[in-house]
Amino acid sequence: MSFSKNGSSKKRVCVLDFGADIVTCIVGSRKEDDTFQVAGSASGPAKGVAAGEVTHIADATESVLGPFKKACVAAGVRPDAVYYSFDDAQMQTALVSGSKVLSGDGEIDMMDVRQASENALRMAGDFERKTLYFKPLNFTIDDQDVVIDPVGIFGKKLEAQLLILQARSTHFEAWTRIMERAGIEKAVPVLSAWATACGILSRERRREGALVVDLGKDFVNAFEVGNQRIRNYQVFSTVEVDAASGSKKISDFFKDKKNPDELWITGDLSESSEWMSSIEKMTAFTLRRGKPTGVEGLSESRYATLAGLLSVADECEKTPVLHRDRGLLANVKERAASFLSEYF
Repeated sequence: MSFSKNGSSKKRVCVLDFGADIVTCIVGSRKEDDTFQVAGSASGPAKGVAAGEVTHIADATESVLGPFKKACVAAGVRPDAVYYSFDDAQMQTALVSGSKVLSGDGEIDMMDVRQASENALRMAGDFERKTLYFKPLNFTIDDQDVVIDPVGIFGKKLEAQLLILQARSTHFEAWTRIMERAGIEKAVPVLSAWATACGILSRERRREGALVVDLGKDFVNAFEVGNQRIRNYQVFSTVEVDAASGSKKISDFFKDKKNPDELWITGDLSESSEWMSSIEKMTAFTLRRGKPTGVEGLSESRYATLAGLLSVADECEKTPVLHRDRGLLANVKERAASFLSEYF
């Protein structure tokens, strides 16, 4: 892929997807009609990574550097940050809780929410893991009332339950070195599952809820979206399974889900009749093909993550970043380079 267009006057963002075969970089900006205008794009062969694992940092760096430079030249601008899709076949999912005893008149405010979340995050500390994504799923007031948004409610105790996704530190650091060697000063890893959700689902659909499977050539991401966040998540390497065993993993993951009754399928292997037939046989869902919209040239399922990265990058770049003096939560997010939890 390589094309360029006259960009809009809005701030341009840069995104990069390191796929199993191809690395693609796009510089673009959101237009008034909420679609994206591409100012520059370039692709090149993916080297130095096999089955999602970094095998040669120098080769991977060259694979990133080529498309990045060409896309920037085509766009006539070098954006401050690059948002890139991130996966780890050994990503760990954890549900952690933390609480805060309320003071004063007992009305819950944003500071109470932040402090309860900070206490939950402390429970997930692991030197061998890097937190890539975390988000409160719900809050419990006085050990009995479960709510999504507790602000403005009165109580004596607030408990936060967070979903946390943690990658291997070695895997995370390998990608950090690749981006640094490519001369990218601000490289922001984005959980590919969330980028995919933003690529194929409307904001309303992400709020109401959806079940999604991204069938990539290197990773399969199965996840549940609801209330504008990921609520459950599983990832595994595509090279370790065939269509039958992979579909069984997907079926087991969603076995307790009755609503919604649709399963969105996207990614490279969504074009495989073998995979689609196997998933249909092993699940009770109505299958829906997820394709990105709103980005010219990115209408095929294999571009779902790349298209979603543009939306994520645009939201992140237009939202003020928390300063370091605002507490532990901001510092943890900066160390993990996890902008998603702040903006979505």
